[in-house]
Amino acid sequence: RGLVSADFWLMKVPGMTASLWNIRPQTDLLLTDSQEAEFIESAFILNGSIDSTFNNRPARSAKNTHAFQYTPTMEAQHKIGRQNLEAMHINFELNFFRSIVSTSESRPLDELFNCLEKKQQFLAPPSLLPLQSRMNDIIFSIRNCGFNSLTRAIFIEAKLLELFALQIEQIAQSKTSSTKSICSKED
Repeated sequence: RGLVSADFWLMKVPGMTASLWNIRPQTDLLLTDSQEAEFIESAFILNGSIDSTFNNRPARSAKNTHAFQYTPTMEAQHKIGRQNLEAMHINFELNFFRSIVSTSESRPLDELFNCLEKKQQFLAPPSLLPLQSRMNDIIFSIRNCGFNSLTRAIFIEAKLLELFALQIEQIAQSKTSSTKSICSKED
């Protein structure tokens, strides 16, 4: 009897690497992750939960939530209990990502671009970001893509960008609504 069984799916498209994970632990797991280079990632938790710390900053990711982070270097720990954990991750290549956010007129992307320039961590925690039904539909279409070869790569690339667009829009809305709730009319 092993500690864990898992299935992984990985696909690289220009500027991005997508992965789907299905981890089935037989016991509680503690995973350590270290990145010496700048790291940009979107994470979508489809089933299960994971308790993480990123550079000593805690983040809990639960079923039907998503998160986004940029970090210049990362020391992370992830605790996964005895439950199935199913997640999708999108890792962005730095130059590709810079080309997207540098031309943006979106406040959250401007904030993110400033973090990139200053090499400061940016984390949009999953506690604020519920997975939208449209996001689930996109992930489902990626998983079940019937295309082959180049057509498959083009389809998945387009869906990954669409998923990222929805994520950034939701981050922008959560920042706007949290700002509005803090400020009074007098402010």
